[in-house]
Amino acid sequence: MDSIHYFGDGFSQRRSPDNPSSELFSDTLTFYYKELEIGEYHSYPIDSVDGYLAIAWAPLGSTLGYPEDFMVWNKFTKKWLRLEVPSLCAGLGFRVADAPR
Repeated sequence: MDSIHYFGDGFSQRRSPDNPSSELFSDTLTFYYKELEIGEYHSYPIDSVDGYLAIAWAPLGSTLGYPEDFMVWNKFTKKWLRLEVPSLCAGLGFRVADAPR
């Protein structure tokens, strides 16, 4: 049985037992935008805003405790952009707007 997680802004992820890499590496996820498959990566989602998804990425078989890079997908280009980070020590997030004070 598939395990689907919806995390807003049109994005979801699925971990399927039919995927051999998902059985070996539980953090291999298939990502979707509005039901359209946009990629499968050894990763975990970090944040999303309308039409943008940021994930932490690491090569298959390595630990996600120390992700190698970030990847961002957007609905305009419908492509992934890999953000290479030489030394990853901090998280990545999106700030849509400051709340009124």
